[in-house]
Amino acid sequence: MDFLARGADPSASLAAWDMHAYFHQPDWMPEPTEDFVSTHALLRHTIRRWVDFAGQQKKPFFITEMGTFFFGRPFWGQRDYETAGSHTAAIHDAQFIVRAMNEGVDGFLRWALCVDPAVDGRWSLIEWPSPESAILPSPNIFSAYRALMRAIPPRSTVLDCKALFSDGLVPRVHGAAVVTPEGSRRIVLVHDCPGRNSDVLVRVPREWSGLMLRRTVVDEMRKGTELDPLRIPDSLEIELMITPHSITVLEEKP
Repeated sequence: MDFLARGADPSASLAAWDMHAYFHQPDWMPEPTEDFVSTHALLRHTIRRWVDFAGQQKKPFFITEMGTFFFGRPFWGQRDYETAGSHTAAIHDAQFIVRAMNEGVDGFLRWALCVDPAVDGRWSLIEWPSPESAILPSPNIFSAYRALMRAIPPRSTVLDCKALFSDGLVPRVHGAAVVTPEGSRRIVLVHDCPGRNSDVLVRVPREWSGLMLRRTVVDEMRKGTELDPLRIPDSLEIELMITPHSITVLEEKP
């Protein structure tokens, strides 16, 4: 925006617009935290505006670096939060991804796929415990990102998705719905709050009636566990109980 204010428009030289997203905190945190904005504020006041701006130029908008700094970054002093490599941090990333998808963001990259833990903490999706050992999945965050990447492959079509909740309550569950390039319909639900289960009612379009959905859950205990499948009834409504800090993937079975 500073470029544009000075009359210098770099758009002609760019194939896409992007931003980095690190400094946002969970919406359920009741108190403001210095250096961080709520996820809702970041989406509403920054990302939505940039998506609209890129769309006016018919260019994609990406978030080419992301991963919460809210958990475990030591250079803000000692804080009683979990680490950047924790399951809680991965769920915070997941709720941001599904919500930003609904705002029109075209793709995401997390920092980092693989870095030496001695260099930058436990940020890796894959890591090595010692120089002599093989590279292994990072135990807390790999399963969450694997669920997201499997459910939402490149070039998927993002469907309209709206979360409704009671007035005065912070939403506990966020969702996104996609159709893959192969035509498979999928729903991703992220429960980002601690403490208790949430009962949700999922309503789907008429053309989804009768579909059999595979159900997979990632939470602090289950790292990609497949539960009993669901068949969408004629009422087009599915009742689910979603565990805290979890990702639930509903995937059309072939």
